[in-house]
Amino acid sequence: MRKIIFTSILILVVVSCIKETLGHYSKSSADLVLAGAYDESYTHKVYSPGFSVNLKQIGCWEMAGSDSIDINGDGIYDLILSVGDLNDTPYAECCPQSDDPNILIDCMPAFFQYYQVATSDSFEILAEKVIDDLSSGMRCFIDTLNLNDTISKRNNWSSERKLYFYDNNKSPMGGYGKWVNIKSPKYLGFKFSAKGINKYGWIKIERTNKLIITEFAYKK
Repeated sequence: MRKIIFTSILILVVVSCIKETLGHYSKSSADLVLAGAYDESYTHKVYSPGFSVNLKQIGCWEMAGSDSIDINGDGIYDLILSVGDLNDTPYAECCPQSDDPNILIDCMPAFFQYYQVATSDSFEILAEKVIDDLSSGMRCFIDTLNLNDTISKRNNWSSERKLYFYDNNKSPMGGYGKWVNIKSPKYLGFKFSAKGINKYGWIKIERTNKLIITEFAYKK
């Protein structure tokens, strides 16, 4: 009899805890949003056409560009995006070979492919620190989210001011960052503080030959 009563009490306690957790982190909670979801309680913006960073050629092989986004409309750029890439110029055109075999011409580009983000002081992004061989150290790479993934205070937030979507050296060694070869739209999770209250949101990003921001939303 005691065993039956104890089991009943235990089940009741577990169920009660689950209900409390779900209630605190409901879909309508200010402390939780779902990637790609929004309603009238969100600030929502669609880019048509999609927002992307325009690149300019800065060398025989190299192209670079930067642009900025003000997410919360306060007149301060929250995300400063910087991109570097290589064009398709053949090696021989950028690196003419000398007739003198004793002369080695080193014309490797100053960088390979990268896409990095600098954030304002109040913004944080879902990311993880990764040890990579390209920089011989640790860097923060932005995490990818799928549709309806949870964004809340329980996620792994980074307060780093400089983060990477990817860093790719186009070699057999490959690149770093989950955004290097995404095949379908993914979401970036972000949060910022407004009057002491955390606002959670997402940015939808697609990839053709470059990353394209198509929309974002955050809880008001």
